[in-house]
Amino acid sequence: MRKLRTAALAALVALALPAALAGVAEAGTTAAGTFRGDVNGDRIADQVTLGPNGTTNSCTVKVAYGRANGTLGAPVESRYTSPLVAAPYCPDMGVVVDLGGDGKPEIVTTGFSWGDASKAFVVLRKNTSANTVRLVTTYPGLAYPSTIRTADFTGEGRVDIWVSSDQSVRLQSFNNTAAGGLELGAIDVCSRRPIPQHVIADFDGDGGQDLLLSRQCGFAYTTAELNFGNGKPPVTFARDDEGILQYEVYANHQNGDEALDVGVITSGDGPTTIRRFHNDGAGAFTEVA
Repeated sequence: MRKLRTAALAALVALALPAALAGVAEAGTTAAGTFRGDVNGDRIADQVTLGPNGTTNSCTVKVAYGRANGTLGAPVESRYTSPLVAAPYCPDMGVVVDLGGDGKPEIVTTGFSWGDASKAFVVLRKNTSANTVRLVTTYPGLAYPSTIRTADFTGEGRVDIWVSSDQSVRLQSFNNTAAGGLELGAIDVCSRRPIPQHVIADFDGDGGQDLLLSRQCGFAYTTAELNFGNGKPPVTFARDDEGILQYEVYANHQNGDEALDVGVITSGDGPTTIRRFHNDGAGAFTEVA
């Protein structure tokens, strides 16, 4: 399973998707250990490196703080004791978000091989009076994550998180709450790919991001659907209960209005087809010829 997951991730990274598939820019990582984000709240991206990935519960985090001229300072290393009770103890991927929107950013980490969903998110934060980082708390999440990424699903101005896993066969969003925590969000679907093909954008005009998704549930059905970040019922554009047909989704402007429309490319059993759906601006779609 580990080798299959790693190979699938590499294949997805190598895949070049059409420009029409692009939605909002995403921050996030797979199990690489290094990522960027504003750790100290100065609106300049810093570089975070997690480690070590071994049998010790003494974990490190190195932050190279960004400078106004675009360079990075020397990494500042901090150590903390992992709250996990079994190896591997230390996280290997993460994102930087401001939990609660209080201006004090957090480093939200997780681990590719972490099987305990009850402590799937380990939260770190920069110390007030120094450039060192400390352990803050843990939150429940998704076991064996393939990736951790960000989007503002609720439209409240706080950056939320989403995680997917081929081993847990799940994709879930987690809301960044006003109280400064993380809780399971509106998106919670079966998905067997490490990182399913997707587009993140606001399809219903509520200010929050939604997830246009091509997914397969285990070895069962495949579907092309739109999952709303605010919890509205999803829109299914195509589905094959036998799991033979494969879908590729994209978003673009098809009819000259401001609403983002949807296209679905279907392949697998017969000729490849393209179907187009016009959005009324509130997330209701009509198929067009």
